[in-house]
Amino acid sequence: MYEELFFDRVNPNGHPVTISLYVTHEYTDYSGVHELWRRGHDIALHSITHQTNTQYWKDLDAAGWKAEVVDQKKQLAHLANIPEDDVRGFKDIIK
Repeated sequence: MYEELFFDRVNPNGHPVTISLYVTHEYTDYSGVHELWRRGHDIALHSITHQTNTQYWKDLDAAGWKAEVVDQKKQLAHLANIPEDDVRGFKDIIK
């Protein structure tokens, strides 16, 4: 599946097409995430629980943010075998 969408495509200037992938935990194919990272795509976080209730995010304390972001970064690095420093960015859903 990934091959058809992302691999071996180039921009008009000849540079590879890359994506930024925002990862949650549930249903994540960590071997697929690793392969995308290995091929030069950016890997970022989109929270561990992917709560859609915006009030959840507004009420979250420091320990909750640590669990959603810092702990997810460690989990993603471990399960996808990606160095923590290569996991860049975070996207929340607060509007």
